[in-house]
Amino acid sequence: STLHIATAPSPSGPFTERAKTFGTGFNYPTISSDGLELYYTPNGSLFHSVRPDQASDFPKGTDTGFTVYDPDLTPDGQTLVLGDGSSVLFLTRTCPTQ
Repeated sequence: STLHIATAPSPSGPFTERAKTFGTGFNYPTISSDGLELYYTPNGSLFHSVRPDQASDFPKGTDTGFTVYDPDLTPDGQTLVLGDGSSVLFLTRTCPTQ
């Protein structure tokens, strides 16, 4: 899948045209509320990528070693919710930058 990111001026405002388009292979993406951290699963493996600012592209992600499907990052960035095909996993960190 190709990853597209669009923005809105406010929670109730309309989305703009695609602000940024990234490469392919971003299956089941979840992005942090600040737009700097991305988790995705290209082939069932969980990848993580961090960019320095929203104007930058996401670099190639790092394989975390988890085999999961459809990750979801909570709005506070502290919990990643994952499905592994038979159960739901909750990975929690104390600081979003860990």
